[in-house]
Amino acid sequence: MDSDYVVIGGGFAGLHCAKSLADVGFQVTLLESANKLMDGATRHNMARIHLGWHYPGSLETALECIPAAFDFLKDFSDVLLKPKVGSFSPFKNGLCALAANSFTSKTEWLAIADSLRSCYAQEFTKHTSNFGAPEDFYRVLDEREWRHIFNPNTILSVASTLEHFVDLPALSAKVISAAQSHPNISILTNHEVLEGYPITANGKEAVRLRVRTGDGSIRNFSANRVLNASWASRRKLDASMACHLKVDEPASVTYRLRVISRVQLAGDLITLPSLITVHGPLFSFTNCGDGTALMMYEPVSNATSENSIPKEWLPMISGNLPKSEQADLAQLISHGVSQFMPALKGVEPISITAGVVYHTGNADMYDLNSTVHHRLGTGVKAIADNWISLDSGKLSWIPRYARQVVELGQRQSSASGTTHASCFDK
Repeated sequence: MDSDYVVIGGGFAGLHCAKSLADVGFQVTLLESANKLMDGATRHNMARIHLGWHYPGSLETALECIPAAFDFLKDFSDVLLKPKVGSFSPFKNGLCALAANSFTSKTEWLAIADSLRSCYAQEFTKHTSNFGAPEDFYRVLDEREWRHIFNPNTILSVASTLEHFVDLPALSAKVISAAQSHPNISILTNHEVLEGYPITANGKEAVRLRVRTGDGSIRNFSANRVLNASWASRRKLDASMACHLKVDEPASVTYRLRVISRVQLAGDLITLPSLITVHGPLFSFTNCGDGTALMMYEPVSNATSENSIPKEWLPMISGNLPKSEQADLAQLISHGVSQFMPALKGVEPISITAGVVYHTGNADMYDLNSTVHHRLGTGVKAIADNWISLDSGKLSWIPRYARQVVELGQRQSSASGTTHASCFDK
């Protein structure tokens, strides 16, 4: 088996990076631990196209969202949830609200919004596809326009936004099909990478991967280059490579559990806007367009742990949480959200999903200086010349990172004077 790259992880990041590498001529082998693609962290994603409103604590991070969103649109404009007819469509416009007890003042909030609109206007001139006219980037609503949705006793102000929502099943189908049909990509599911370490092959530095297959057997894969685009095991695999190379890894890591409640919508709730965010940070709501919605309420939906994942998180992460406990969590989230949107109190729960994000340093949601709000440290990181780690950050940032991966691969090939690296099973 010959390949230029081994990509670890069969989610959106791994598959799209694999296709991007394959498109410029690299031979790629992708290893996924599960038996399905796009079924891990990608499936637990709220599928929002961020235009900066979620980062009131870091203007730099907020501004980075806009060019990344336009990059996403270049490749995936066809998987946005289609708006219905009308100037204000529930699947065309988002709402961003400022809670009365928010740590961001209204003056600060509007200053950020104006900076974001200026950035959007600049990007708008560079692209043929867009999310709407710059003058529609945001509009502060009169209270009469929003009091039927929000509680005026807990909400200070509301703006309509151009933020949008991805049709996640359509995105998954497109990305999987593109990778599976590509002649330069070989995909192996049920192949869990256990560790990576440096070796020398044919007089050149390379990487060996210990891989456990679905039948429990161990196989060794060796490659000149590895892209680690996994989510749950990314830090463990990066650390194994860094340990062998004697490269310092962060001494302290905070794991953050994110719990999402899917609920059934009925009546007028079906017409709620596609994205609703309340700054506190307090909660977010995504109308999926199929009669269901995804909700997060930060005091319930986020938990943190230093340096290890607690055992009590594992049933939630694996999807094995008992129904009764799912119902209890869903009720707590619904109760918290209803403080700001009373109509969502008691909505019928469907399921609870959960995923884990890790941060180096402070991960306090309510500290504007924490790494939760400052996300520019995510992206393409070189653990070694032949081991690249991808912290995808946000779904809409992945196409931009894929282009960076390709540029890095082309530079490395040019520097080494080779156009083909070997990958062999031994």
